[in-house]
Amino acid sequence: MATQIIDDTPRTKGKRSGVGIIE
Repeated sequence: MATQIIDDTPRTKGKRSGVGIIE
């Protein structure tokens, strides 16, 4: 799932809690 979060970071910026981890 981590791979999906990274790939969706620019798309779901602020929507996914995982964004904070990547940012």
